[in-house]
Amino acid sequence: MTSDPLSSANDSHGNPAANPPSAGAGYEFTAEQNVVIRSLGSKMKLVGLILLIFGVLNLINAFLAQIVFTQLDKEAIPLEVREQLAQIGQRERWIITGYVTVVGIVFVCVGAWTRSAGESFGQIVATTGNDIHHLMDGFKTLNKMYSLIATVLVAAILAYLVLVIVRVVLTEP
Repeated sequence: MTSDPLSSANDSHGNPAANPPSAGAGYEFTAEQNVVIRSLGSKMKLVGLILLIFGVLNLINAFLAQIVFTQLDKEAIPLEVREQLAQIGQRERWIITGYVTVVGIVFVCVGAWTRSAGESFGQIVATTGNDIHHLMDGFKTLNKMYSLIATVLVAAILAYLVLVIVRVVLTEP
């Protein structure tokens, strides 16, 4: 017979449990646990905001880079800068812009989801009777975020391998 640790009257160290047995809708974390959860939620919201800002800045940079590339024949850009930028091929310009755009989008998504998860953790402390629901909302949001990160990292590895193979094949005599 296995025992359910949440239905036990003692915690994992054998001490009396701070809250009664049920981990369902009415479960409440202790005051000590709420301090940790509140701190985590606040930090997550701050980190999420910073990631959102970096994401938006990357998207702006991608947009501005394309504007600069289309203005290479204009006198407004100093000659030495125009000469250096002119050495970058059209294909490479789009690769650079695409890369910065993808990074921006990933930062925006990760920032928004980090803030959302932080808000869910903050709701654990701010409300009563729904701790598990808010905790699960935070976990679901984190799951989305890490799914995106894992997908982007796998795609980046595959893209890198493709580029290496293309370089090797194109440079073979």
